[in-house]
Amino acid sequence: MVAHEHTAMLEPQPSYWDAVPCLPSHQSGRKTSARVLVVDDDASIAGLLVDVLEGAGYRAYHASNRQNALTMARVIHPELILTDYLMPEVDGRQVIRALRAHTATRDIPAVLMSSTRPRTAGLEGVPFLPKPFNLDDVLGVVRDYVVEPLTPSEA
Repeated sequence: MVAHEHTAMLEPQPSYWDAVPCLPSHQSGRKTSARVLVVDDDASIAGLLVDVLEGAGYRAYHASNRQNALTMARVIHPELILTDYLMPEVDGRQVIRALRAHTATRDIPAVLMSSTRPRTAGLEGVPFLPKPFNLDDVLGVVRDYVVEPLTPSEA
């Protein structure tokens, strides 16, 4: 895994994607883009992440709680799951443990996101993405785990 600096606020940062007219992957007709599941109870953060991921060529999905995350992971089988650590009822560690308990989802890599340093006992190998984060850093973490999507001109 590549280490990233995570210091900027959770706001879109200028990147080369700003200069490229790019449709979200579900509108571009591309059938091979990688799937990323965002698990976060905060709809504004999840929406921003989904928009950024789709703008970068990934197929991004949002689940707001553990049950939705488990169901969606089984149905769409994403290449990566980004999960918030602090959520009501069930935290991100419990989401990852539940995913690892099922054969259909146990091999899907997951990244914990949080404004506080999570306790990851029993979750060896689960990386941590601190909030607030720079959106380019989020894309860097996704690229660490997922094959690079096609550019709009290759679609």
